[in-house]
Amino acid sequence: MILDHIRAEQTKDSTRGILIQHEKAEFPEWICDVLEDGFRKVKEHGKTRIDAKTYHIIPIQYGRFYERYNEAHGHKFAIALMDKPGVDRAGRHGNVRVHKLNNVTQTEGCPGVGQIRYSSTEKNFHLLNGTSTPAYLRLYKLLEPYYNEETKTFSEDIFWRITEQFPV
Repeated sequence: MILDHIRAEQTKDSTRGILIQHEKAEFPEWICDVLEDGFRKVKEHGKTRIDAKTYHIIPIQYGRFYERYNEAHGHKFAIALMDKPGVDRAGRHGNVRVHKLNNVTQTEGCPGVGQIRYSSTEKNFHLLNGTSTPAYLRLYKLLEPYYNEETKTFSEDIFWRITEQFPV
């Protein structure tokens, strides 16, 4: 399965995109909006969006997001993006986590999910209050049937493909 994350608009400090799934549907199915940091030529840890390419989606059972979502929702895994299968970067910087948040200051360099609005006073994209948890739960529900509890992996490869379609 491939989830397409399409980046559509950006400000200096934030990027708005959508996440869709269309492999098993006649028309693309909107999953949620995606909020990320802005683009920076020189990467700043926790303040720069991830590169536009295809990542493996992996289930993880460690870290604060797993602990929070397991406690709050009974989740068996948290959602992470990984460059290459089998390369666990948790000992270094860690894999990129997909998580709940409210505004771009909470991304930590990772994609956040919800429903986005633009704040003209702050000149940034933000998530509408109360939309991040339902969006994360929707994404989790989409991935959960592929989770194998014995192996702690997904039963098939699942990808998060980022493309950019910014207005010219």
